Amino acid sequence: MLLEKAYQTQITSGLRDQLRFVQTHTDRIEIRLNSGASVTDKGDTMITHGTDYSAIRAMVELAKTKGWKQITLSGSADFKRQVADEARAAGLIIASNNLNQEGKPMLTAGGVPALTPDVGAVDVQKEKSAKRWVELLNHKREALEDEKQKLRDRLNALGNEVDLKQLERDVAGEFGDESYREALRHWQLADKTAKEASIFSRSRREQDALKARESFAAEYRRVLAQPEAAQRLQSAHKIKTDREALLRQIQQIEAVTFQLQVHAVSPENTDRLFREAWAARNTRPLSDWQKEILTAEFEREETQKALELEAERERAAIARQEQSVREAQAQKKAEELRDQLSQDTSLLPEQIEEKEALMAYFEALADGHDEEEARERAKKSNAPRPR
Repeated sequence: MLLEKAYQTQITSGLRDQLRFVQTHTDRIEIRLNSGASVTDKGDTMITHGTDYSAIRAMVELAKTKGWKQITLSGSADFKRQVADEARAAGLIIASNNLNQEGKPMLTAGGVPALTPDVGAVDVQKEKSAKRWVELLNHKREALEDEKQKLRDRLNALGNEVDLKQLERDVAGEFGDESYREALRHWQLADKTAKEASIFSRSRREQDALKARESFAAEYRRVLAQPEAAQRLQSAHKIKTDREALLRQIQQIEAVTFQLQVHAVSPENTDRLFREAWAARNTRPLSDWQKEILTAEFEREETQKALELEAERERAAIARQEQSVREAQAQKKAEELRDQLSQDTSLLPEQIEEKEALMAYFEALADGHDEEEARERAKKSNAPRPR
């Protein structure tokens, strides 16, 4: 799909089900969700408008897809709170400049609702990825160099390259009998006579030379077909074939080691290039060395992502359940205080004010606010509730 093509990796089924349409531009990707909310990915920043839960969830999932580990938030207090909850459930770290002294998300409003990677964390992640690929590439290159040396040893054991045509002539001379030598002399004489013949007799002499050559060729084949001669030629031919095969293997290894060396000395682009190659492997098949290196790494990574996603879902479910319990408890306490205020006519004005503030505090907790916001609302019991 278009979004996977843009990110050069697979996206989760949960995010895929939310998508209505995707539009790519040179400087951004516009994503519209089924809920009507939208997310804009500008590369190092993702922006939405409002606090729609589906948009927040999509932003967090996209951050994970892009490989972000630590994020910085900007926007309203409600936006930061919701993103912080989702991000933590997804295993993302909130940058320290978004946290207060207690380690909770800072809820000061301001700025466009946005989510960006923490630059330091991204640099560390890039460095780790580069180091991982360099180690794998060097390990593979060393293994190939060992294999190449073994091939060279086998090549040297075969001896020097043999000229098969010259060997045939030598073998024919060694095993040729009197009939062979007579055919050779007759052809050589006929060929010489044809070259020296006058223009009037040249045609006939050339025909005699051709017949003599054909007779010699038959004798030549007969001699080379003798068992001992044929065995020697077959052995030489096998050695030549083996040498050529070994040389091809050595050349292939040298070509691969060169590519490995290029990637190893420029690791800053290797991770991106390998991910692009892996994403396009169905249309552009991987080379053998890419299959060996990339398949194991990316399949392990995909398995780890699947496990992490499942763990995230479990953590999110537990967090939602715990939040629901806390909200229910807070709602119960708020109703108890409301009953006291409506039924107890003996309360003094300062007692009423105290209980109203406490009721506003529990109502804020029941509406999903954290304790800091709830305390703020307790100070102003007439503060409007978020919808």
